[in-house]
Amino acid sequence: KSLFFWIAKRRATRMYKKLIERYATRQAERIRGISEGSNADLKTLYMYQAEEANLGPRCTSIGILPEKSSTGNVLMGRNVDIFRSLIPSYVGRRNKPKDRFLNIDFGLCSFAGNFHGMNEKGLAITYNYAIPTDEFKTGIPPSILIQEALENCATTKEAVKVFQDNPKGNGAILLVGDASGDIQTVEMSCNRLTVRQPQEGFIINTNHYLTDEMKPIDTKEKEWRESTEKRYDRAERLLSDASMIDEETLQEILKDHGPDGKPGRRFTICSHGHPVGTTMSLVFNLNRRTMSVAIGNPCQSQFKKFEMHVQDSNRE
Repeated sequence: KSLFFWIAKRRATRMYKKLIERYATRQAERIRGISEGSNADLKTLYMYQAEEANLGPRCTSIGILPEKSSTGNVLMGRNVDIFRSLIPSYVGRRNKPKDRFLNIDFGLCSFAGNFHGMNEKGLAITYNYAIPTDEFKTGIPPSILIQEALENCATTKEAVKVFQDNPKGNGAILLVGDASGDIQTVEMSCNRLTVRQPQEGFIINTNHYLTDEMKPIDTKEKEWRESTEKRYDRAERLLSDASMIDEETLQEILKDHGPDGKPGRRFTICSHGHPVGTTMSLVFNLNRRTMSVAIGNPCQSQFKKFEMHVQDSNRE
């Protein structure tokens, strides 16, 4: 066991350290800072960053445009379906990088990257896992690129360019939105990237590609496809049936147990599976700069709201 971890840490550091230092210098500093602040070995932290490609969470993300929002505010919501054993590692973070945008997130304490977050300009990003079948290449983990975008970008267009311009480390389906109402989905692998637009005032991401460019390289694994497609279809039905959406309605959709109301292990938006199930739900209000979080299954937890204190920003 000790030999395995020794080899894994050395290999992960060799694969990712120079790459992140080259393309995301400030995030390499962030990794070093976490190492120094927690007294954790730097190579161990790079092993965690490398492990991102193997986490395989089954997630559901939803974006609501102003015309579908009862308050006119831009909303985004997400359920994180991952190993329940990771819940004790969750931590809320208020990130205040010098000369960059203030941002907040709720994620895994050992990761420098960001799996979902929002910055002071009202830019928010969520990260759903995908399984492309094209060639794997060593690149920057998507969570690192998300943190880079939140620190530097004010608009969806600027954030999408961050993902277009940098080497990508694994498959992902990102929901990117800003306070103006520009919400887009970025579907990517290590080799390809395309953008998908909302329809009828909303957009949904689960864990399968929907663009013509990405469909040919999507996984055909039966159980994975059945889970992602059923969650997508259910979310689409709920959103289509609702005339308008507010934060509370979006929270109720994240609590959904399907048409029969029975919690499922893999096929319902709110998953009660073990060892993998819904471990966190988030709702972002991009105009009010708030993030509401429920840890565990949202049907059994209370959402707690966090506000962005923009007046404390270092950046004009």
